[in-house]
Amino acid sequence: MDWKEFLHNYGRDTAGKHEWSQFLKPRKQATIGQYEGFAYFGLGALMLAAYAFAHLLAQPSRWRDLQFWLPLLAVCFTLFVAALSNKIMLGDRVLTEIPWTPTILDAHAIFHSSGRFVWPLYYLLLWAVPAAIVRYCPPRLATVFLIIGITLQFTDLRGKFAEFRHDFRHQPIWQTPLKNPLWEQAAKHYHNISVVPPQPAGDAYIPLAHLAACHGASIDVGYVARPDNAALKAYADKQSAEIAGGHLRSDTLYILPHAAELDAFSSRLGANVEIQSVDGYVLLLPSGQ
Repeated sequence: MDWKEFLHNYGRDTAGKHEWSQFLKPRKQATIGQYEGFAYFGLGALMLAAYAFAHLLAQPSRWRDLQFWLPLLAVCFTLFVAALSNKIMLGDRVLTEIPWTPTILDAHAIFHSSGRFVWPLYYLLLWAVPAAIVRYCPPRLATVFLIIGITLQFTDLRGKFAEFRHDFRHQPIWQTPLKNPLWEQAAKHYHNISVVPPQPAGDAYIPLAHLAACHGASIDVGYVARPDNAALKAYADKQSAEIAGGHLRSDTLYILPHAAELDAFSSRLGANVEIQSVDGYVLLLPSGQ
């Protein structure tokens, strides 16, 4: 996680999108997944936080009021440390990478995107800062600072807010690339869909999964956060061996995302398997259905 994420606006490819901040220059990323811990505070919130912290420093007696919140602060800080993980970054620089044992890495990997553990502390501070200003500052001064801070906050983030407002007001339209009528005919006949090999790259599985869902069929591909690569390879090897030996299940539609996959066993399929090339896929239809 990038420890300066509270202060800087950085993100993914913003082509056609707005940057988070209208005033601060976006930071580059050191790794492709660094945005997972994104928690930009907003310029208005940063200003209010600086004022609230300075006010508390000037009145040390106020710190006693925080004792009630210490358990919650401890939990949020622990999660913040977990979000830092063993790779601590500053913008596009990796400051340090703490060597962890495989056991610790495997346990930490359960959480997939650990950078998001920063969010409890982020939201706690986002709530606590204006609350502290309202409670501890004179009413008029607190009102002035809140008006300035909120105005600056919405001005700083207005581009991103406008983008979200546009995106969420317009329902996205997705159309399946599987246009040939043979898809519907095959999906009605076969109860199972098997993709060869069972690990299509990227989002290629989505139209196939949609087809299976629409017809109540099972399918052997999908998105998995932490796949068991050994088990996946064993399944793929077994699948290839069955197809190469001509042992195709009669209730299963076999789909090859790439025609090159067919070369490995096309001569062994036999006459009871029909081969169709449809919408960029190769379909194996047992019993010629």
